[in-house]
Amino acid sequence: MNNKLTKTERVLAFEFIGNDQYLNAVFRGLVFCLSPEEACSLLDITFQQEYRKRMVLKNKIYSDIILAYLNCHDQLVNSLMAEMATLPANKRQSAGYCLTYFLSIIPTNKVQEVVSFFLRSKWKQIRDRGYKYLHHNWDDVWAEQVEYNLYQHNELLAARLAIEHFSVEFLKENWQLVFSIVKEHYLVRRLFIKIGSVAPEKLHELKKIDPISYVYVLVKLNMSLNENEAIQIFKENLIDERLELLIWCFGQMKLWEVLEYVHSKKAAVGDARHEAISGRYRR
Repeated sequence: MNNKLTKTERVLAFEFIGNDQYLNAVFRGLVFCLSPEEACSLLDITFQQEYRKRMVLKNKIYSDIILAYLNCHDQLVNSLMAEMATLPANKRQSAGYCLTYFLSIIPTNKVQEVVSFFLRSKWKQIRDRGYKYLHHNWDDVWAEQVEYNLYQHNELLAARLAIEHFSVEFLKENWQLVFSIVKEHYLVRRLFIKIGSVAPEKLHELKKIDPISYVYVLVKLNMSLNENEAIQIFKENLIDERLELLIWCFGQMKLWEVLEYVHSKKAAVGDARHEAISGRYRR
């Protein structure tokens, strides 16, 4: 046992852990002997520290915050935000992850401060952290900032929040903006499901770009197709990887005769898919 070093000096001097589970266990044991202040002081917010050591220190700090949110924890959160501007992109992401890691246990007022910091960031990856947090922890207090970001940055995750939490009237008024952001993403289905019941004329825009999503949205809106239209959409999408979803939709619409037709075309679908795969290999 080395009596010449303080606890913090001993932890700082600990050798490289790598994949050594024994060393990791010893390091973890030493770290959990530290005070909250010592643990906070040892977390390197420039993120040059070995990853395994950083994770152990974060776990220790997390455990301490659960017991009591102290001044050293508040200073750490403030420092992580303040130092982010000085970090290179990959280290900035590490700082963002570290802040996100503590969001579920820090006081509400501090959560609001961090989320606001995320949303107002000039870096998309950091703004995305704010959107992702709000996806699971929405509060209308954030609507104004998310709306501003939507206009300013035209970002997918901001559009997701608008679709999930903003009014139908807002989506109608900002249709071109929101639609242009999500039209090549699965979120386009959510957009049309939300707005289709009050503005069914919009559904034809979806049919033009994605007939299978169009049929899926009709199911969710308790609407249907006529048999000829259903068969035509089936014929035009034989090699689409979502063909089985389309068939499921026909079942939800109670299109018995269409399903009989689909069944009769099993061999044709197999041939079309085989030809499509062979064509890709020949290129």
